[in-house]
Amino acid sequence: MPVRRSDAAAGSTGTAAQPAAPPTSGRRRAWQVGWVLLVAAAVFAGWSGWSYWQAGHGGILAAGHLRDQVLHAATQEISDLNTVNDRQIVAWETRWLTDTTGAEHAQVQRTADAARAQILLVKTTTRATVSAAAVTGLNQQAGTAQVIAVVRVRETADSGGENTVSNRYLLGLTQTSAGWKISSITAG
Repeated sequence: MPVRRSDAAAGSTGTAAQPAAPPTSGRRRAWQVGWVLLVAAAVFAGWSGWSYWQAGHGGILAAGHLRDQVLHAATQEISDLNTVNDRQIVAWETRWLTDTTGAEHAQVQRTADAARAQILLVKTTTRATVSAAAVTGLNQQAGTAQVIAVVRVRETADSGGENTVSNRYLLGLTQTSAGWKISSITAG
């Protein structure tokens, strides 16, 4: 066994060297830091779990679902309103009445005869698709929403000629017992 200097010095005087005191303050400090890190990790894990649960069950996700419902209804309904077959006018009128509420519904009822006459006169079939749409406003408490939509309408005349036009609409929607319905339409 190698001899340490302190041992050699102690051996020369004939007394044994005392072992050094264990570094208890360093160990205690390491334990304290370890416990602090463990508690911090537990708090972070709890907060993370709560945040994850809130994201799946809280208002943010519900608002996203509501916006999706509004967008789906608006897209379907504005497409329905712009798709017309002169041989199926009653079905179109029924869809238009089903897809609207409030002032827009009343307007459809007032102008149904004139619209029917115009469709029969022109003898054009239209097929509409929504190429872009976005919810621009949503008030869940009031049950109202605004959607902007770009609708491409392919017109086919009875003679066979075709034309495609794009229209922009600002739609007001109102939540009813039957779902979201168009309550106003502004072309733009």
